[in-house]
Amino acid sequence: MSAGKVLLGIAAGVAVGIQIGILIAPEEGKKTRKKLSKKGEDYLDDLSSRFNHIIDDINSQVSRVNKDIKELADKGKSLSEDLAKEAKKKGSELNNDAKSALGSIS
Repeated sequence: MSAGKVLLGIAAGVAVGIQIGILIAPEEGKKTRKKLSKKGEDYLDDLSSRFNHIIDDINSQVSRVNKDIKELADKGKSLSEDLAKEAKKKGSELNNDAKSALGSIS
């Protein structure tokens, strides 16, 4: 289970518990509704802030992974270019050796 789901579950549980406590408190309905509304706004702001923090963390990790992938791709490209040059050089050397060997046989 992800941390975001756990935090959401905890926040929802706390919000429901507080609302039940306010509802059974001996106050008039208008004050109770006002308290519920205020608490709901507070929890929504807190939940929104936590959600934004989680999204920022995810975006940061994705950026880091993208950077690492680009670095690995660049290294792989460089290595493949080096190997291609080396193979071409060795192929040329073998071709020259074969020509020399054939020339000495003739």
